[in-house]
Amino acid sequence: VLRSKVGKVIKRGYLSASGIRLRSLIKYFPVPKTEEDYRIVYDATANKLNDAVWAPSFWLPTVDTLVRYVDASTWMMDRDIG
Repeated sequence: VLRSKVGKVIKRGYLSASGIRLRSLIKYFPVPKTEEDYRIVYDATANKLNDAVWAPSFWLPTVDTLVRYVDASTWMMDRDIG
């Protein structure tokens, strides 16, 4: 299962073959997505990569903070794409 998934990642150009045998320093494991398909989960906490790489945080408001920004003329929508 993982071999075909990793092959797909290489085909898309997210990883590249180096020509040498290399052991992955990031642990990964499959998680069922459907009954027939799996998703690869990469655990970058295992090798401290998360501590070394900056990632922006995306602040999500709570209901209490959201109420400060809306009034009677505010329109909101939730759209899930993909």
